[in-house]
Amino acid sequence: MLKEYAAARFDSASQLRAMDAEGLDIAALFRTLPVVCVDAFDPAFALALCQTWNDWAADFRKPSPGSLTHERPGLAERRSSVSV
Repeated sequence: MLKEYAAARFDSASQLRAMDAEGLDIAALFRTLPVVCVDAFDPAFALALCQTWNDWAADFRKPSPGSLTHERPGLAERRSSVSV
C-alpha cells in the first residue's frame, strides 16, 4: 500500500484509499516538525507559512469533503492552543 500511496504523491485520493483499506474513518493531518516548532520566524513569514498550510489542507480535502473534514474539533483545538 505504501508504494501505491507514494506513487500517487500522497494526494487525497490515495489517502482515502489507504484509509479505506485499513478501515479508518478519521485521520489527523499535520505539518512537518520544522514548520510547527520554530518560534524564531519573522511574524510575516510565519503567517505566510500558516496560510500556505491552510490553503493546502483546503485543497487536499476538496475531492471528498465528507470524509476529510472535522472543522469544529479543529477550531476548538486551535482556540485552545492560542489561549494557553
